[in-house]
Amino acid sequence: MIECLSVRSDTPGSHVHNLASQMRAGTLGAVVIEGILAPKTCSDIIKRLLDESEPAGEPLPNYQTYGEVLLMASALDAYREKGQTLADTLACFDIETKLLKGLQVFGGDSPVSPFVTNEPYPLYTVRALQVNGEIPVHSERADWPLMTEHRGHLDLGQQFSFYIPLQLPAAGGELVLYEQRPEAAISELSSAEVDALLRPGGAETVRVEPGDLLIFDAGRYNHRVTEVTVGPPRWTLGGFLAFGKHGLAAWS
Repeated sequence: MIECLSVRSDTPGSHVHNLASQMRAGTLGAVVIEGILAPKTCSDIIKRLLDESEPAGEPLPNYQTYGEVLLMASALDAYREKGQTLADTLACFDIETKLLKGLQVFGGDSPVSPFVTNEPYPLYTVRALQVNGEIPVHSERADWPLMTEHRGHLDLGQQFSFYIPLQLPAAGGELVLYEQRPEAAISELSSAEVDALLRPGGAETVRVEPGDLLIFDAGRYNHRVTEVTVGPPRWTLGGFLAFGKHGLAAWS
């Protein structure tokens, strides 16, 4: 069974100081930090992006990103530029401050900050999964081409993912975590076939309300987002976390 826990964003750090350590030890699979963004802020973020911005890419069918996910980027300069464009577009919402505050509830005694080497890495992307869109089973891994700097500073053997739902569809678009790792290649299988293969080994559907922050062990658990079958689109804002020498570092 995958252990999931919910805490309020104003919970004293002394009460939850070991959440990140528990996840690192494998005794906690997912944490929801409630109330990071107000519901109106979530809808205003979507409206601003639709009115004043264009998606930076479409890595999968019916799936757009604002900013760029590092594992899908081809060049660091372009990745940082797209991340800065997103941050500038959403500057009036003070997202970085609110997001880091929520991540720090998770980090507890371990300080949380954006990942920085010679230059900072963007903290988050915004993603829109349209009707008929889904994200296949995968887990976060350390061998993406542009993660050379990460390898020298962070423990990429265990990566966490985080996101805040901005808008949820009427049906579908749910995160499913699987305890069992595939024993064979699954790239040629349908989502239904992969689910049938992995679900007997243990699975957890994690539901998060708009404005709440989810952090889960994306390196330990294979995970997928089910097909959005009834709109509106699924909008999320999020990124990745890993332990370093001085705490937890976050990037998009």
